[in-house]
Amino acid sequence: MTLRHRFTLLLLLFALALPALSQSFGELAGAITDPSGAAAANAQLRLVNNATGAALGGVTNAEGLYRFPALSPGVYTLTIHLSGFAETRVSGITIEVNRVTNGDAVLQVAATQQTVEVSATSQLLDLESSAKGQIITGEQLRVLPLQTRNPLALMTLTPGVVSAGGGRAFNRQGADGTVASSNFSVNGGTRTSTGGYSEYIVDGISISNQRDGSIAALPAADSLAEFRVQSGGMSAEYGRTVGGVINYSSRSGGNDFHGNLFEFHRSTATNARLAIPSTAAKPRNVYNQFGGSFNGPVRIPRLYDGRNRTFFHFGYDGSRWVRNNPQLAAIPTARMKTG
Repeated sequence: MTLRHRFTLLLLLFALALPALSQSFGELAGAITDPSGAAAANAQLRLVNNATGAALGGVTNAEGLYRFPALSPGVYTLTIHLSGFAETRVSGITIEVNRVTNGDAVLQVAATQQTVEVSATSQLLDLESSAKGQIITGEQLRVLPLQTRNPLALMTLTPGVVSAGGGRAFNRQGADGTVASSNFSVNGGTRTSTGGYSEYIVDGISISNQRDGSIAALPAADSLAEFRVQSGGMSAEYGRTVGGVINYSSRSGGNDFHGNLFEFHRSTATNARLAIPSTAAKPRNVYNQFGGSFNGPVRIPRLYDGRNRTFFHFGYDGSRWVRNNPQLAAIPTARMKTG
């Protein structure tokens, strides 16, 4: 490989790594003990992301405690090894954005060479934080119906969150192409005509309009891994908002290539006629929303294989809205003009 090729490759890898510096993460923390309940100090830990194959190593402290910070949301497997005990593998550990997942485990004494398989259970209560809220998972984003594919509409699945429109669906774009879809009230908080003074965060970066609390840019549904709506009890770092905190985590690629395409179409033929006058022709109203996504490992033939290391995700949402905008007006007659 020439020096020029190496320099180009380093620039590419650096550019791909920049988003990871500001991602919204989750954490895994817990205590490792032996069958008697005593702390298992100096146990060797290996945490693997099931989707990407990326692995992290660690060791428990003198109290048997450990913590893996800054984990991308996803499903993980934790392997624990300590001399004199059977190797323990805990699978199905789900890491969620802006939440600490409990990963306690009990080691078993090994009579012979053996491995103990343990399946993680769902964590119903957050034992590390007093914040109230709800996770909107990637599965919900891709399965639940979303009119105009606005992911913010799913915020109302969180108790205490209501829309300004009394529960009506939200358009992804207004008539002028601007986002007009973040008018929510969280637990009765302040609400304006354009925003609800909530804090919107994508990968650790605020995308809130500081003037009125509305969202400055609407994320594409296919490009989100999940998002968390915090409706109360937030920590001091979110002290600027009188509403809620909506923390989005961007979707990442994995070791396999995946993609999708979509197209949604509304036609004048399926629209209702105007109520007044009922005999008037239907106004033209054609709406198309289209896009797709593609993700996977970064692979450059004969130069670089990014499986288990480097990944990419590309997503696009577009829309075209062609319509007439009829207006009703009163035009005075000649007799009206003369009094």
